[in-house]
Amino acid sequence: VLRLKKADMIPPTAEELREVMEEAAEQSRIAIRELRGMIVEIAPPDLHNGGLGRALVRLGDSVRTQGLSVAVDVGEGEGMSSADVALVFRTAQECIRNVVEHAKASQLSLKLYRSGVSFVLEVADNGQGFRPEKVNAEQVEGHVGLALLGERASQVGAKLLVASENGR
Repeated sequence: VLRLKKADMIPPTAEELREVMEEAAEQSRIAIRELRGMIVEIAPPDLHNGGLGRALVRLGDSVRTQGLSVAVDVGEGEGMSSADVALVFRTAQECIRNVVEHAKASQLSLKLYRSGVSFVLEVADNGQGFRPEKVNAEQVEGHVGLALLGERASQVGAKLLVASENGR
């Protein structure tokens, strides 16, 4: 144990204090930017104000900067409950995240349309594909995105259908 007397301590210089305060301010700005990004991801402001279509277009635009060619075709989401709007947005968000992180795709297509009394969200890519039966096995490794989407969908009477295979 090292014990110093007050007389042995040298107070920091004004320059040292300024550097510490500037670093703390910069770290605070970074934390605020990250928090704002998380808030927008969780509850995008245009989801309810500008509508689901606008939010999906923005979501597609956000991945163009990562080298993907993105086509977004969004029909009207008229008649959707706010819970359905949130589910569709979260589903699109997770599917697009999977394309970016795993598919090695160069093209992504996002479509929302009405089929009878149902709404259909279709997310397609030209990536490397995977075997859908691997989804359950990968849950053990912490890859739970698609499984959680399937559970959420079934809770509200919706279905998550995955059409993929190795190589496409």
